[in-house]
Amino acid sequence: MTATVRSSLGLGSQEDLTCDLFSGLTMLDARNAGIVSLVGIQNLDFPSDLILDGNAIIDISPLSGLTSLTTLHLANNLITDISALSGLSTLTDLLLDDKPRPPVSAGQHGLGCR
Repeated sequence: MTATVRSSLGLGSQEDLTCDLFSGLTMLDARNAGIVSLVGIQNLDFPSDLILDGNAIIDISPLSGLTSLTTLHLANNLITDISALSGLSTLTDLLLDDKPRPPVSAGQHGLGCR
């Protein structure tokens, strides 16, 4: 994921990747980037649009604190529990498989994806 973030920010592999660089980032497209873990993403004031289709992500709990997310695409991953998304009240575009789904409300827990 680091390589994808660096590319989105226009940073080379030797440049420091600091949290303040993310303030101007509104969208991160990390499709088919070989991502297996989202650990660390919860520490960022992240973009409103996050595209993570086609990776090997299982645990999406680090996304639970990204309260500014409006678009989240997670199709073609290994996710079985989306309860971590229940508190994301600004989420209006959620893609878990090949079909868009309505936003997850705070009362919907333990939903599985196909």
